[in-house]
Amino acid sequence: MVFFACDRQALQDSCRGRWLAQENAAESIGYRTLIGFQNRLATLPVSLPDAPVDKTKAAAETTLLNAARATLDALMGDERDARKGWLSKVDAWTAMAAAGPVTAHNARSAGEIASLFASFGDRDLQGRDLSYALRIATIGGSDFQERFEASVGFRKQAEDLKDGTKDGQPPVVGIPEKHPELALPVFQNAASSLDTLLADINALEQKLRLEKQYVTASTGLAVLVSGYDTLLGRSQVERANVAALIAAAESQIAAAALKSREGITTTFSRRTRLARIAPTRPRQGWIRQAIYTSLR
Repeated sequence: MVFFACDRQALQDSCRGRWLAQENAAESIGYRTLIGFQNRLATLPVSLPDAPVDKTKAAAETTLLNAARATLDALMGDERDARKGWLSKVDAWTAMAAAGPVTAHNARSAGEIASLFASFGDRDLQGRDLSYALRIATIGGSDFQERFEASVGFRKQAEDLKDGTKDGQPPVVGIPEKHPELALPVFQNAASSLDTLLADINALEQKLRLEKQYVTASTGLAVLVSGYDTLLGRSQVERANVAALIAAAESQIAAAALKSREGITTTFSRRTRLARIAPTRPRQGWIRQAIYTSLR
């Protein structure tokens, strides 16, 4: 019995030694894997979401960041796989807890490695991806305010043409010269610009709503979307205003055309009457001549 007990003890010691060595080797591989992930992250560009947008480089920057996000997605997938591998080791060592303190130690060690991967993924990888997403969203809407102001400028220009004003003010002397026919195409240009702007804001907001959960839940994205929502509302109000002005200009044009037709009809009628009573001979009398003169 003593012999067998000693044999069993030796076997257990041998197993514990191998398990400890196995786990130490695995830990070394885990640390090297994590360092490799960190090195891969270091090769990707750093993005500052709030930095000024250079319009001449905006498209190239967006392309670069989209490519970086694709690379980052692959890295995040590798990190998740590594984390799952270490969590499975935790479960395996925990299931062998009855074998002695070595397995408990190995379970704790594997759990620590899994936590390092989780921290790297949740903090470093997601943080970098969030910065990319916010920067792309910032670039995507960087010209919205300028385009809105340009549309407002078109509308004001058209109003001056329509009402005969300058910067919204009537002339100091004289009668305003109204040109609704010149204002109408400018109003239509403003309307077209606003329609395109509204479509672009809606498209960007829809795209942002489909982002990853940690992006949509971020304060940075909430601030961006709030600004875009405000501009969307202002653009909708401006579009309705322009639509009303287009209708008013068309009414002015129609009224002017009707007045012009009435003027032509009146002139034609007067000339017809004039022809009927016009003297054919100089000696037909001064009364008819006076009538003729008054109708000219």
